[in-house]
Amino acid sequence: MAASIQGRSDVAEADHGRLRLLPEAQSNPLQWPVRTARGHEAATILDWVGGRRRRSLCRACTDRRSCATHRPLTPFASTDSDTRGHLEVFRSELAKLGWKDVQLDYRWGDGDPARIRSRAKELVELKPDVLLGRSTPVARALSGETRTIPIIFVVVSDPVGDRLVASIARPGGNVTGFTNVEASLGGKWLGLLRELAPTVTRAGIMFNPKTSPSGGSYYVHLIEDAARSTTMKVVAMPVDDGAGIERSIESFAQGPNSGMVILPDVLTTGHRDLIIRASTRHKLPAIYAYRYIAAEGGLASYGVDVGDLYRRAAIYADRILRGDKAGELPVQAPVKFELAINLKAARTLGLAVPPTCSRSLTMSSSDVRLTAPLFVIRSIGPRQRLDRQRRVGAAEVRHGRILADVDDAAADRPRPREMIEQRFAVAASHRARQ
Repeated sequence: MAASIQGRSDVAEADHGRLRLLPEAQSNPLQWPVRTARGHEAATILDWVGGRRRRSLCRACTDRRSCATHRPLTPFASTDSDTRGHLEVFRSELAKLGWKDVQLDYRWGDGDPARIRSRAKELVELKPDVLLGRSTPVARALSGETRTIPIIFVVVSDPVGDRLVASIARPGGNVTGFTNVEASLGGKWLGLLRELAPTVTRAGIMFNPKTSPSGGSYYVHLIEDAARSTTMKVVAMPVDDGAGIERSIESFAQGPNSGMVILPDVLTTGHRDLIIRASTRHKLPAIYAYRYIAAEGGLASYGVDVGDLYRRAAIYADRILRGDKAGELPVQAPVKFELAINLKAARTLGLAVPPTCSRSLTMSSSDVRLTAPLFVIRSIGPRQRLDRQRRVGAAEVRHGRILADVDDAAADRPRPREMIEQRFAVAASHRARQ
């Protein structure tokens, strides 16, 4: 399926499978007549059509940055409003930067690695100015098709280990982007599991070796390192299809005091409904990487704010279209993280959520709120400890609500490059063990 979105008139119309969206509709992405993929990989082509190039498409354009086209590739079925929202963040940020007239053409990959590669080749053949790819499989497919067209990736865990870039500070080549992991994430996931389910002594780590970063070893090593200081036993749960997920959960649930950490990859994200149902049926508490999975029925999640990665990717796209080289733009780490706990799911599993659950997580600022059935903590920047006296001491728990006095100043502080390099040095040491 393809959908071309172009702000040229005041109505939305269908034309042979192409959708035309007008400025009034563009102002509210929730009214878009387009549904994007349920999975979490996307590739977008950004093609400048202002100035001399494609002037016939938009004769009214006088500013070279006022008109652009995007062609997102989403390698899953077209049913995910969350991905649609992320693409709107990207589009709206471009609009703020001066790109007022945006066209988007969508293509779907259905979670199939072969189809992802096919769609990547198709997009590269269109000869765009910039490619935007979400996830490691999509970024690999795009980089395998072109060494000249600039590529911006988002939601990639280990770009150096997966040979997408030469280094974090100077990626080189035609690829740069935004990662979705901190070295501390493995410990956060394990700590959140222990906090919510104190009796758990076995943690199953579910992932797909074919699509997970570094075959799953990147995250597994982080979690194993965190488990060494605890009594928790870490058990790898590699899976490669939906049937394998069912069998793996059923088998793992036979062991006592068990819980799971679901690593983010194409398979686990695309089959999240199946994982939520199976883990609930077998009374297995499970921790996820994305907030929307907790909102859909998962027990809890902690991970990067994906929408913020898209916003920052738009800034890089703007810089590239103005002449910067992708290989000279440093890869950036995430700065916004989210914690979500589904209270209804916790009650179903017979778990009590302690009001102090957030104290074990590292945050620099947060917007804390409690809304049944979803308890959400939204955090910006993982480096500064949420101190009891200075932060939690200012929060009050009254009648099931958490009220917090939060300082947002740290959100604007740039992350020192040495922190980013240190994170990937940890990943390099893990790979060296293998």
